[in-house]
Amino acid sequence: MKVVNLFQPGQIIEARGRHWRVERVESEVLHAVPLENAEVEPSSFFLPLEGKGIRTVASSSLPDVPGDAALHTLFLRAHRVSMMHGTAPLVSLQRSRVIPTNYQLVPVMMALDMPRVRLMIADDVGLGKTIEAGLVTVELLARRRVKRILVVTPANLRRQWHEAFQHFFHIDLKVLSNVEQKRLGAELPPGVNPWAYYPHVITSIDYAKTDGIRNLVLSQEWDLLIVDEAHTAAMPVSSMGRGSSDKEAYELIRDLSKKAQHVVFCTATPHNGHSVSFASLVTMLDTIEDKPGHTMRAFGLVADRDDAPFVNREKAKRHIVQRRRKDVLAWFQSEGKRAPFPERDRDPEQFIEPNKTELGIFETLQKYNKFVFDQKDGKEVKAIVRWLVMHFLHRAVSSPHALKLSVERRIDTLTKRLTQEDGSELSNATLEAMRDAAIDMGEGELFSEEDLDERFDTLSIFDRAHIQSEIAYLKTISSVIGYWRGARDSKLKRLKELLTSPVELGKYPRTIVFTRYTDTMNYIAEELQKDLSSFKIFTIDGSLPEAIRQQRLRDFAASSR
Repeated sequence: MKVVNLFQPGQIIEARGRHWRVERVESEVLHAVPLENAEVEPSSFFLPLEGKGIRTVASSSLPDVPGDAALHTLFLRAHRVSMMHGTAPLVSLQRSRVIPTNYQLVPVMMALDMPRVRLMIADDVGLGKTIEAGLVTVELLARRRVKRILVVTPANLRRQWHEAFQHFFHIDLKVLSNVEQKRLGAELPPGVNPWAYYPHVITSIDYAKTDGIRNLVLSQEWDLLIVDEAHTAAMPVSSMGRGSSDKEAYELIRDLSKKAQHVVFCTATPHNGHSVSFASLVTMLDTIEDKPGHTMRAFGLVADRDDAPFVNREKAKRHIVQRRRKDVLAWFQSEGKRAPFPERDRDPEQFIEPNKTELGIFETLQKYNKFVFDQKDGKEVKAIVRWLVMHFLHRAVSSPHALKLSVERRIDTLTKRLTQEDGSELSNATLEAMRDAAIDMGEGELFSEEDLDERFDTLSIFDRAHIQSEIAYLKTISSVIGYWRGARDSKLKRLKELLTSPVELGKYPRTIVFTRYTDTMNYIAEELQKDLSSFKIFTIDGSLPEAIRQQRLRDFAASSR
């Protein structure tokens, strides 16, 4: 029995206890999206089975006589938007947990006035650029103007953006990094490209610009590109002493901006004093790819001159929103309202005097430093040795347990090397790989902190005689570390005093302790549990699956102390 089609695109229908907007009808299948969550993919209704349960709520009143195709398309868009919004001017306010202040609505209103959103949010630190970018994102999603989203941030801000978008806007940004992609290998089908598989992605600029990843990122079609700390991707200026890594970041964001339909830059410091650098950011907003392989200046924001590019301020102000903190505070005061910015206690903990045990270990490390550093000549090798020494100092300052594990790993590696038949030094190729690992430690992106620890603990670039002397130094350090923990750890001792202080407990019943190394985190948790058994202690590190991480955060928030 053939089903008569009674439904047209744009109609509002009621089915399965919900209201839907009809997208299209194909033969006996009706495709529609729910009004309360318009950014999801359309659901399908098989009319022979569900036709009697579908009721028309509103008609689209589409014209019967075909007319101008462009005007018809505009009419459809206008009708869909009006039916989707109801009485609310901004869908983003319905689809988020945010209660924005007036000034935070300015970027989203500016974005809605642009056929292609090319926006720089340059508010001062603390004014909520992440929230403003999130409101723009939700609004574009709800209006079905975007599907695929790429957020690019510095590595240290990636988690912050991920949690903000998930909590406030119900947008699950999939974190893609070297560590995460290794984990995703077990979740995705073989051969699947995660950059194409996930529609909403967040990554760091250092990771995205690396060889092998850059092309994967650029080969995707991104509807919306958000770049945090966008000034780090401005065109490098030679007088600023910036290196090739900045040039790679600039070229990546420049190429992504051309292809993306919508672009939002976030930065508290858009102008670094160099007009050429600032103009390069504005040029990225201005330049679009109108057809494959061809770009154009869409808005005339920047004019090329012989001496330097010129930013047209009158045109650029339609694409740049910048408010200073003091101006926002003055506005709140003039309105008789309380400023929403929290007061922060910036007083640091007093200097902790190292005890005799710690001074002895630091002195031994200095001797080890001099011994290792003086053994080798050559710029490349000395650079590796410098990173090796810094690595041990970082571990020592973090905790005795972190240093102990590193020393033990290194002793084990060097002892094994002595048993090898060939005791010669490593090849130039291996030394170059080690140098690259040392550089990566500064970026912290290609390897996890634990991966880098193990790499440095196992570096070996000396001959047999020097290896034997180094083992002797390390064994001396290891013997002293055995006495340095618990009560002899001055930082841990001070932490316990703060946690058990009645004054501190009254002000801060729950405490968050940040550590650089997972080894230090585990050590502190173990030591605190011995003496503070009444406390609930939770540990979180980057290796935890997201579900477990979120559960521990909820458990921490629900705990009394």
